[in-house]
Amino acid sequence: AAAAAQVSGSVTNAAGQPLEGTMEIIQMDGRKQVKTGEFRIAGGRFGAAVPATARLRATAPGYTSDLKSVFMDYAPLLNGVLNMTPEQLSDWETFEAIRRTLRDVRIDFRLQGGERQPAQ
Repeated sequence: AAAAAQVSGSVTNAAGQPLEGTMEIIQMDGRKQVKTGEFRIAGGRFGAAVPATARLRATAPGYTSDLKSVFMDYAPLLNGVLNMTPEQLSDWETFEAIRRTLRDVRIDFRLQGGERQPAQ
């Protein structure tokens, strides 16, 4: 099973105002996105334990949803992997450091849209 990541963050609109909505947990099956769970975004904040390989999709009524990766959109994880040396790859402490980093992953979403839609 994939390692777990404790992820928290904010979901705001372009003006920085907090949004209410749903965070979807997305796992990839090849190129297909599979929703494996969801949790609430309340007061513009969220927090949950998710698989470290997951992507998160923030949704709020009237806004364009946004998809981010636990690994690719959290600089401390991404940079740690991209800058890994061959010596670090064979050192168990490297993997323990990644596990510690996964305990507090911070991802912020800024959703676009929210303008009043004309009545149909």
